[in-house]
Amino acid sequence: MYVCMYVCITVGLAQAWDQLDQLAMRMQHNLEQQIQARNQSGVTEEALREFSMMFKHFDKV
Repeated sequence: MYVCMYVCITVGLAQAWDQLDQLAMRMQHNLEQQIQARNQSGVTEEALREFSMMFKHFDKV
């Protein structure tokens, strides 16, 4: 166990923090890739909204 004047950190907590940090980095990278793909697709913002709206509608059924 690492002990400091202000915080007590266990090995398990440190591992959980590292996993959370890695997950956040993967999510950020994924989001950046999705934004880049959207920008390069040539599909208008209106068409994307319509597609999303239809998907949500038919996904309920």
